[in-house]
Amino acid sequence: MTIKNWFEDVLKEGMTVFREQEFSYSIWPREIQRISNVRRVKVDVFPIENLPRPRPVRLSEYKVAEETFDGPANYVKAPETKRMLYELLGHKKFMKGIIKFLRAFDGDAASIDDMLSVFKELYPKEIDYNKFRKWYDEGGTSKVLVQKKYNAKRNIFTLKVYQNLDRYFPLKIGLLNNRGKEMIQETLHISKKKHVFKFRVKQAPYLSLH
Repeated sequence: MTIKNWFEDVLKEGMTVFREQEFSYSIWPREIQRISNVRRVKVDVFPIENLPRPRPVRLSEYKVAEETFDGPANYVKAPETKRMLYELLGHKKFMKGIIKFLRAFDGDAASIDDMLSVFKELYPKEIDYNKFRKWYDEGGTSKVLVQKKYNAKRNIFTLKVYQNLDRYFPLKIGLLNNRGKEMIQETLHISKKKHVFKFRVKQAPYLSLH
């Protein structure tokens, strides 16, 4: 399989780096390796995301020489879009989608849209794919704010999540008791500017976000 044009290079490079990361996770502790990957996102991607005109992962046209086809967008941010799909769908569903995509375009040229179409065909209700596609076609990264509150009388923990952009992404949470034991672990789908999630727990939890 190859790519349809150079604008789709993020498909190839993003998948290559994602595969490399998964391989490293199988050799060394996943949590430690993931911290290293996230540090690179903060160092290489966040500064250019704060520019007046942040570059999207996938360029739609070539205007100036500074808009190269390699760099942080290809090798750092593009793999993170694959990581988001992986977290949103889970390992089994993600792998089933990737295998079907590779088989469908074996010996042919493919694009990001082709890949998302395969996932949409398999899991049409799991994700808003039009909104998720914004990660490829629009620059910028969401700034997220969370607010938490625990109602001891009702044993209800309320988590409010806000974002400044209208993007679709996973937010993994853990609710820990006072001994550090996880009571709840869940991957939340953030798809709008405000969400309110409620969880029933027997004590005020410590919140873990990643």
